[in-house]
Amino acid sequence: TPVRVGQQTWVPGPLPVEGEGEWYTVQSGDTLWTLSVRFNTSVTAIAQANGLSTTTPLAVGQVLWIPY
Repeated sequence: TPVRVGQQTWVPGPLPVEGEGEWYTVQSGDTLWTLSVRFNTSVTAIAQANGLSTTTPLAVGQVLWIPY
């Protein structure tokens, strides 16, 4: 079944255990860099919180933890 824009799905990875942040569903055009700017955090912080590399492309509908 194809993933639709706005659909929530579970992407395995480490869950945050402490700190403030929020869950975010990736939209078309999002990158780790654009999300880091939007949420005033770093690419590295987002990648580490989600078990990703800083060069990992994002998929529409992917749910990420955005740490503050």
